[in-house]
Amino acid sequence: MVWRSWAWVVLAAVLLAAVSLVSNMTTPAQLAGDVDGVLAVRLTLSKLANSGTAWAGLLVLAGRIVRDPRQAAAAGILSGWLSLAIHYGLGQLAGIFTPHIWAENLNWFLITGAVGAPLGLVGAATGRADGLGQLSRLVIPLGAVVEPFYRGMFAQPDVAPWPGVLSSMACGSVLAGLGAAGLVVALRRPAGRARSLDSAP
Repeated sequence: MVWRSWAWVVLAAVLLAAVSLVSNMTTPAQLAGDVDGVLAVRLTLSKLANSGTAWAGLLVLAGRIVRDPRQAAAAGILSGWLSLAIHYGLGQLAGIFTPHIWAENLNWFLITGAVGAPLGLVGAATGRADGLGQLSRLVIPLGAVVEPFYRGMFAQPDVAPWPGVLSSMACGSVLAGLGAAGLVVALRRPAGRARSLDSAP
């Protein structure tokens, strides 16, 4: 049913907002440098949850869930806006963000409004059993491979604290590894099998 698909879209948006917010929370011990190992792990999770790949992936996933192209375009935009609103709203309630966070991050709402519909349509197209479907399934894996190099995750300055350096390299490695695996799966998967899961009753 349509409402059930949209419920899954909302759930995905809420989960990404919550995980990205929680992974940004630090403790006095981390700030004091007493638990650098814990800090490195938290920073790695934070960089993964706040990566462009994760947020773009949400918009594509939203389109995939609702499937219908017209709804997919709307789902791409609305899922991104909802996730951003929950992220900043909960952060403000928790005292992590100030009320200025909305104006300071207005650009992310504008960017999501611009790319949400195209990425939602990409998500809907991933279920197609043709070349367009196969090409659409390459978008997020390719982005995951490119992002670490584009953002310089493997080229950290020597003077940077080691938890930050290690977390950037770990995040880059995870993104690149998962992206490469995704590309292999998408390229080796026959286009005609794309709807095999969708055809189930």
